[in-house]
Amino acid sequence: MTRLQQPVNTSDAGGQPLDTVEAALDFVYEQFETHHAQIREVWADTYNALAQACDSGDDDQIEAARHKLLDAIHLTHMGSA
Repeated sequence: MTRLQQPVNTSDAGGQPLDTVEAALDFVYEQFETHHAQIREVWADTYNALAQACDSGDDDQIEAARHKLLDAIHLTHMGSA
């Protein structure tokens, strides 16, 4: 398991914070499957960033992917408001 430096809290993850890249990948895949085409591209980019970060194990890349995840969550919530 590849730990995130800081957990990501989201109401869509059953109330559990995402604390590993693998948990974030599962969450992002679910989001990708349930959103319209325009938002799906954001989730696909986020998934790719997380997968690459997990493969590299580089802390800076993992943190950048975590920020991409936070941005995707924010964008999705803005679109549904």
